[in-house]
Amino acid sequence: MKRLALNAFVLLTVLIISVANLSAPIFQSPAEAQAILPGRLMSLPVPVMLGFVMFIAVIGICFITKLIIKLKAKLLGILLVSVGAIAMLASGVAMVQSRAEDSSAAVYSERVVQTLIEQIELRPISVDWPQLTINASEVSDEYILEDIPTDAGEPEYLMIDGANYIGILSIPALGVDLPVNRTWTYSALQLTPCRYSGSIESNSLVIAAHSYESHFGYIDTLLAGEAIILTDVEGIEHTYLVAKTEIVEPSSVDAVIYSDYDLTLFTCTESGKERIVVRCMRSE
Repeated sequence: MKRLALNAFVLLTVLIISVANLSAPIFQSPAEAQAILPGRLMSLPVPVMLGFVMFIAVIGICFITKLIIKLKAKLLGILLVSVGAIAMLASGVAMVQSRAEDSSAAVYSERVVQTLIEQIELRPISVDWPQLTINASEVSDEYILEDIPTDAGEPEYLMIDGANYIGILSIPALGVDLPVNRTWTYSALQLTPCRYSGSIESNSLVIAAHSYESHFGYIDTLLAGEAIILTDVEGIEHTYLVAKTEIVEPSSVDAVIYSDYDLTLFTCTESGKERIVVRCMRSE
């Protein structure tokens, strides 16, 4: 009986460890999406859940059967190990699927970045000069044009594969160059980082991304003073410096959006229960 309990404990531990880093998108209703920062929550995919339930069920049946008809220990051990193996195989399949999703996002993001680079280089630079009506007799060397206010509303964008992108986010310390989608949705986040709110012009830009290794999986390792560069669709580079990193609750929407920082990046923690937030200020 002690050996049986030990085998059950070992197999259960291995199963839990094998699914500990699996996660799935958190899908919320429009109302919930307004109140919770998007992310991924650690969860057990359907195959793993079935395997886990089978594992527990067989353990219970084996214990009961052993007590009632004194099932041979060898046969009991075979049943237990078989169910444990099935459960771990299911978790392995789910883990491979999760890695494939990460890899697919990396390939897609790289392709979009290359397309953006080509489009930005080919895009003509346009300057909107003010329309002036000046009497020729009033013109003098002292006449100075006033600065035109910058529109801090919706950002400029380039369209690729039906999606609009506001530029390329480069994080040299992590060795990543990522496209930034103009609008966030759960399906868009599975492919590239997205603008969650704000804009470059208003120094209020907030960018969200999943914790893929190829996306924001390592932003918690960024140190204060490290540079982050955002190249907009006009080819202008905006350089920011990391100010601090913090952990917040998913419900901290206002705290993330409304801040004194020029750029904010966020993703979910490994468990998906909290959010990692990186605050940045423009480089002087």
